[in-house]
Amino acid sequence: MGTAQVRSHVAELLNRYAGRKVMLGVDRLDMIKGIPQKLLAYEKFLEEHPEWRDKLLGNVLTSTSLRAHEAISLNVDSTLLPLAG
Repeated sequence: MGTAQVRSHVAELLNRYAGRKVMLGVDRLDMIKGIPQKLLAYEKFLEEHPEWRDKLLGNVLTSTSLRAHEAISLNVDSTLLPLAG
């Protein structure tokens, strides 16, 4: 990506999330990183502080090997379902 493309993308993101806080987690998707626990903590925070529900955006970016992916992603997916509703 060229510098102009990066600036354009950053400006788009700043505009899209104006007035909101963005939490970003970048982890390898493996059993010891505790990604489901981080998602549950995010859910608990929003339950205890509902005033943040429309002001806080949580994102988790992951990478993994194909072998570990299926078992772990099922656990993460089941954790995300209640958060999405």
